[in-house]
Amino acid sequence: MGALAKCPAKIRPPRFLALNFNYRKEMIMTNTKPALASSAVWGSIIAGISAACLIAGIKIDGIDNPELPLQISGAVGAVLSLVGRLRATAEINGWIK
Repeated sequence: MGALAKCPAKIRPPRFLALNFNYRKEMIMTNTKPALASSAVWGSIIAGISAACLIAGIKIDGIDNPELPLQISGAVGAVLSLVGRLRATAEINGWIK
């Protein structure tokens, strides 16, 4: 039991989400936007391209660790995708519209 027994009925989001992303528990999205206007979609595309390049064995010559730029861009894409999803205020409707 312990800490779980003491949890309130309405659990609040972590403090960093409430401060940085205007988190609302039951946010209703009434606006729509095309997928290419979404930072979450672009983050996923960047992470996917970076992963595909690593799997294909593409390396950037001239630096000590030739795979490092692809690893960094994959991490940046993943973070961008997560942040974009947390900050979302509009539903995605189609690719270009």
